[in-house]
Amino acid sequence: MARFSPSDAAFSGFSQVWRQPRAVLAWAMALVLIFALKWGLLYALAWQPYLQFQALQASPVRDPHAVLAVLGALAPSIAIIVAASLILYAALYAAVVRALLNSPARRWGGLRFGAEELRLLGAMLLLGLIYIGLYLIALVLTVIAAVGVGAAAAYWHGPTFVPLVIIVLAVVAFFLSFGIRLSLTFVATIAEKKIGVEIGRAACR
Repeated sequence: MARFSPSDAAFSGFSQVWRQPRAVLAWAMALVLIFALKWGLLYALAWQPYLQFQALQASPVRDPHAVLAVLGALAPSIAIIVAASLILYAALYAAVVRALLNSPARRWGGLRFGAEELRLLGAMLLLGLIYIGLYLIALVLTVIAAVGVGAAAAYWHGPTFVPLVIIVLAVVAFFLSFGIRLSLTFVATIAEKKIGVEIGRAACR
């Protein structure tokens, strides 16, 4: 794969608008339709539980049992909405990536659903699991480090502000590092025609 250029990536959106205005318009319309579909499904499937949840969120006193009951009523509908959204976003992202890779222009901005979109959907799910795992690891490490800093400060009677700031910055750097390495996974999945987070990481080197 060609060497990654941050400056080219930063301005790629402007170049796409100039080179393929119809495709960009189709993508924008697809985003609007996805947004409308999500709210339409929510209205059709679980509008009353959603309003109840909003009311509970605004209430100064919340009954945990009522919150759990509303969340239980919302969960099936939210699962359907998330699944439909992921499928549509996979089609949209695949069309954008193909355009960035200079694939021949197609009708409707290249929006379709086939093998490439299915692979991209798999990459999206895989990345989601990875980010959840990274979040849990970072959370556990932060708690362990914070407890250690607190114990050390209590023993030495020193300030804890600076060590805690360093810990937070280290966690942020941890996420940014992996985020950058994984940022090209979608591009690599389309270009190499296979799901592979390692490919996305290697593409950034």
